[in-house]
Amino acid sequence: MARKYKLKDYCGTKIGYLTITERFEPQESDTALTAKWKASCVCGDTCILEHKQVTGKKKLNCGCGLRCTHYLPGNKYGLLTIISEGPKLDYSYGAIGQVWCECDCGNSELTLVRKNNLISGNTTSCGCVGDESRKTHGLSNTRTYQIHEGMIRRCKPELAQQFPYHAGKGIQVCDDWNPKVGGCFENFYRDMGEAPEGTSLDRIDVTGNYYKENCRWATNSIQGYNKGLDPNNTSGKSGVSFYTNQGKWSAEIHVENQHIRLGMFIEFEDAVKAREDAELKYYGWNKQ
Repeated sequence: MARKYKLKDYCGTKIGYLTITERFEPQESDTALTAKWKASCVCGDTCILEHKQVTGKKKLNCGCGLRCTHYLPGNKYGLLTIISEGPKLDYSYGAIGQVWCECDCGNSELTLVRKNNLISGNTTSCGCVGDESRKTHGLSNTRTYQIHEGMIRRCKPELAQQFPYHAGKGIQVCDDWNPKVGGCFENFYRDMGEAPEGTSLDRIDVTGNYYKENCRWATNSIQGYNKGLDPNNTSGKSGVSFYTNQGKWSAEIHVENQHIRLGMFIEFEDAVKAREDAELKYYGWNKQ
């Protein structure tokens, strides 16, 4: 007599956005090749999985298009909260996903938003705020808007190799400014204002994250001065280096694209003092 094949119970198992709920039309003769399971997806639909799809854990959704946690129902971006998956836009170069969102302004009608506009922060409301804001300030065409987008891009974990001093070091953007977790450009503009001519966004503590108290608009000279110690520096003090052929320490500083030599010194401490005096003179504080 053939031995009855016993299948492991996978009910309650989570695979990506799917949760196994029950066996589908179970038969006593079912084996790993014939058994099927019923699963519910976070989008609200259900699907039927073959046993090998459950054990292999390679099918992550019901086919609704959800691929990452950015677009899960309930996630908030600006004033918009994702309600459900929307229809795709088909173009010759591929399909673009959309989601239905509810706006905090109280608009009874759901807003259909492209996923890429939602995650980038281009769309943060049903139109009740964003459109008026752009009409008043022209924000989408300003350099400040581009700086905000650049900040978000530099801190994407998947771009760590491309931005080793930001994403590569785990630098993050605060929730209030980050569209991925419900923040928006409008909040960034509220806190920082428009970028003055000749400046860009600088973190006061270069090892810290992007947030209001740690950011300022600074010139290239100040940013260069405020950056961390150069990897090639062997003295331990920026702007101080040893000239072997002269047997002396050199002190120098860069100010607004000018290279200023502060002198040659026999003692290291004297070179450091000259550099720190110059830091106070030109920048108003000593970099630690």
